[in-house]
Amino acid sequence: MCALLDENFEKASSYRDAIKWLKSSHIHYAISHSPTIYETHVRDFWGTAVMNVSVQPSRICAKVGGYDLEFTEADLARILRLEEDVGEEVSMTAEEVYGALRTAGYEGPMPGEKKMEFVKSYLIQEWRYIAHVFIMCLDHRKGGTDGLNLDWARAMVLFCRGQKANLAKLIFNYLLENIHATKGIKWLMYPRFIQMVLNDKLPNLPVVGAELKVWDMHSRIFKDCKSVRSDCVGRTAYLWENMYTAERLMKSKPR
Repeated sequence: MCALLDENFEKASSYRDAIKWLKSSHIHYAISHSPTIYETHVRDFWGTAVMNVSVQPSRICAKVGGYDLEFTEADLARILRLEEDVGEEVSMTAEEVYGALRTAGYEGPMPGEKKMEFVKSYLIQEWRYIAHVFIMCLDHRKGGTDGLNLDWARAMVLFCRGQKANLAKLIFNYLLENIHATKGIKWLMYPRFIQMVLNDKLPNLPVVGAELKVWDMHSRIFKDCKSVRSDCVGRTAYLWENMYTAERLMKSKPR
């Protein structure tokens, strides 16, 4: 899915600061680029993908349309334009992530160890919208989930703080996890990112087969993000100061 980032959209007036933040950030391309995706290409990739550790850095290798493909984590960062996000890894415990989300208005309980997931609906308005973008445009899981696991919640916190979240590493590791899926059951994870890699690495790959639909985020998300759970008070939570433009802070500091 691609993010809806039109700040001039009628229903988006309450989300303009968050949208401007996302559009000006280094994840803008990764969450919004919409290539034509070919199902045959994606199925070929996942049907043949393996991890090659015989050379360093480790890489993912596959055969797509009869062509050999290989790419590293650094390749993925470049293709998704996430190079600015690469840096020294920042460690955060689950408690620290929870504490950070509390300052963003999170009203849910601390997740249990068996299901370490921070539920999106415990956030409000702009923060819920940002979490939705992470879930739908970057998260490795299939659609229908309503929360961020610890990895993705940590990444969102670091990103919103302006720290290095190493998103390309996270995405690359989840690609590897799917490659090593138990019982050999793989699903068509990250079709949009896989097609972006193919377009970069194999630009002359023949176009064959049906296209996979890339869904754009529906405008109803702006209405949904304003709703408040019955078990929450819906307290006000502004974006963190570094997420506002200098012009916005000069005009009206949101505190």
